[in-house]
Formats: sequence, structure tokens, C-alpha cells
Amino acid sequence: STAGAGLRRARGRLDRVGLAALPDNLSPMSEYIVVKPKEASDTTESGILLSASKAERPLEGEVVAVGPGAVDPDTGDRIPVWAEVGKSVVYGKYAAEKVSFDGEDYFLLRDRSVLLGYDGEEASLDTVRVPVGKLLVKLRRKTGETTGGILLSQAAQKADTDTGDVVAIGEGVRAKDGRVEPMAIAVGDVVRFRYGDEVSLAFGKDEFRIINYEDCLARWKE
Repeated sequence: STAGAGLRRARGRLDRVGLAALPDNLSPMSEYIVVKPKEASDTTESGILLSASKAERPLEGEVVAVGPGAVDPDTGDRIPVWAEVGKSVVYGKYAAEKVSFDGEDYFLLRDRSVLLGYDGEEASLDTVRVPVGKLLVKLRRKTGETTGGILLSQAAQKADTDTGDVVAIGEGVRAKDGRVEPMAIAVGDVVRFRYGDEVSLAFGKDEFRIINYEDCLARWKE
């Protein structure tokens, strides 16, 4: 089958480059991916802090297999997964299902649950990759007024919303038919967003959030 051939090719690539081995009897279905977890660390050498709170800290791992993609119920087309074999991803601990094979632990999670990806051994601002439908936003200090002169009311500054500068975006937004449409937000925009499934990052004294596109309330340029 096409899915089986893809898994055989993935295992071949893993064997050649020396990445984590995938059990022969573990095959992800639909949009699920298989991740080999990495050792958790508070801070990477490049200075990115994944979360100040251990209770909120997301998990990291290496993608060792991906499913063939979910089937769109209206068109019957396959929606390809974003995650790639051999790449590293960050995901929420409550979004993953732990499985064990031959004494090794793996996690199964939906492709849509991936918060961000990165190339190399650790995440940095230069290596971070943002999934479809997500943005990386640098938070602003709460002064009540933006540099462009927009005054934010107290209601706009309530705890469940925030403002930040967009520093990276996914390649677009997934439409209902599976197509990826361009975002109406660009790098350099300022956005007001609602807290939801975001993940906290820090670099030096700056704080960042990975947020969903649909959680953005407004955007503007300064």
C-alpha cells in the first residue's frame, strides 16, 4: 500500500542517518505521528526557555513516523501531515498518548497538536519552524498604549488576551477542503490575541507565544 511503502522508506532513511529506530509493528494512522521523546531540559544552550513552570512545560521529541494524513469528509482527499520524519517537534504533554515497545517509549499525537518544530539538536529563534495555522509572537510589555499610538482599554488588556509582534508564521491556514490558504497576517504585524492552546517561550528577557491563527482578534502595523 502507499502508506506501507511510505513507512518502509521512512525506516530506510532512519537507518541510513542513524536516527531513532521505529518498531516494525508500530504504524501511525490518519494524521497521527510517532515521536521518540527527548530528555527534558529547562533551557537550551541557545537560551530558549520552553516554560518557566514545570507543570506547563511542553514535551520535545524526534518524529520517527507519520501517518498518511486525514481524509477530508467532504472531498475524500488526503490532507498531508505537516511534521516530517527526522525533524524535532514540541507538543503539549496532554496531547500525546504514550506507548512502549521493547523497553522504548514513544508518543502518538495528532499532527495538528504539534506546537512548533525545529531543525538540529535544539530550538532557537533561527531554527524554529511554525506549523500551518500557527504564529510565533513576541509579547509586548503592558503599557496600555502601543508605539503607534493605539490606546488599549482595560478590557482589552484583561488577562485572557495579550498583544505581541509576529516574528514567524506557518505557511498558511488550512481550509475546510484541506487546501492551505494564505494568512491575513504577516511577519512584522502586531496582533491582539486570545489565550488558548499557546505555548510559552523565552529568549533572554523576551517572552514569546505560539498561538493559533483563529485566536487572533485584530492586527495592525506600526
